[in-house]
Amino acid sequence: MLTIAYLHSKKIVHRDIKLENVLMTSLDIDNFKAKVADFGFSKMFDNQNLNQMLGSPLYMAPEIIKKQVYDEKVDIWSTGVLLYILFCGKPPFVAQTKSQVFHKIKHEQPLFDSLEWDKVNKDAKNLIK
Repeated sequence: MLTIAYLHSKKIVHRDIKLENVLMTSLDIDNFKAKVADFGFSKMFDNQNLNQMLGSPLYMAPEIIKKQVYDEKVDIWSTGVLLYILFCGKPPFVAQTKSQVFHKIKHEQPLFDSLEWDKVNKDAKNLIK
């Protein structure tokens, strides 16, 4: 199984972790497996200054939006967004325009105050944070 930790151990950053790029190999809850797909934006990050603005806007890390040099940790941010969506059914930063979404990503924290989050335990919320 190709995991994010495996990619990072090989000095590869995916840069487009999102629900659409996670494939399930089984629907059996006791044998649940997922694989990461679509490596069109992936890149080796060892000894390189990554600063390209790539990925899907709702999943982009603040460093990417700010056009700062970044590393594999942008995949961790995207995974947190993915988990947020899986738990409550909507992205953490929603707005009418891409620039408004980017502003929220750079300046706000995700909220856990909707009814959906009342059913989610503290450990899961901490994992996302």
